[in-house]
Amino acid sequence: MEIHRTEEEQVEAIKNWWKENGTSVVIGVALGIAAIFGVRYWFDYQKAQAQQASALYAEVLASMASDKQKSDSLASEIATNYSSTPYASLTALSLAKVKVEDKDYQGAQAYLQWVLDNGTDEGFQHVARIRMARLFIQQKMLDEAEKLIKGISSAGFDTEYAELRGDIFLSNGKLTQAEENYRLAQAGLQPSSQRSQFLQMKIDDLVVAK
Repeated sequence: MEIHRTEEEQVEAIKNWWKENGTSVVIGVALGIAAIFGVRYWFDYQKAQAQQASALYAEVLASMASDKQKSDSLASEIATNYSSTPYASLTALSLAKVKVEDKDYQGAQAYLQWVLDNGTDEGFQHVARIRMARLFIQQKMLDEAEKLIKGISSAGFDTEYAELRGDIFLSNGKLTQAEENYRLAQAGLQPSSQRSQFLQMKIDDLVVAK
C-alpha cells in the first residue's frame, strides 16, 4: 500500500512539474529542432549557391575570348546573386585582366574596385588592391597608387607590397628608397626563385643608375 501511494505521489509530482514546465520544454525542443534544420538548410543553401556560381563562372571563362558582352552580363549576374561566394571575386579578377589586355583601364578598375568593396575573401581583396596599384603605376597615377597601398600589410603579400612601393619610389625618381623596398621584397623570397632574380635585376639597374 505504501509503495502504491509513493508511486501515485511520484506520478502526481510529474504531472505538476509538467503543468509548470511543459510549455517551456516543448518550446525548447521545438527551437532545438528548428536550429538543427535551420543549420542544415543554411549549409544546403550555401552549397547550392556555390554550385550555381561555379557553373556561371565556367561560362564566363568560356565566353571571355569570344563573347565579351556575354561575359560582362554573366559577371553582373554573379555579382548580384552570388556575391557571397568566392566565384564573384574570381570572376571580377578574371575580367579585370581581360580589360587590361584590351587597354580598357577604366573597366578593369571597376572590376577590381568591386572586389575591394564587396569581396568576402581577404586574399582576393589583396590581389585586387595589388593589381589596381600596378594599373595606376602603369598610367603614371602615382599618388593614387601610393594612397591605395598606404599602411597596408599582409604576411602573405608583403613581398608584393614592398615591390610596389619600390616601383612607386622609382617612378618618382627616389632611387635609394626604391632599392630599399626592392631589397625588403627580396628578403622574403628564396634566392634561387625567379621572382628574387627579377628583383635582383631591378636592384642592379638601380645601382648602375645611381
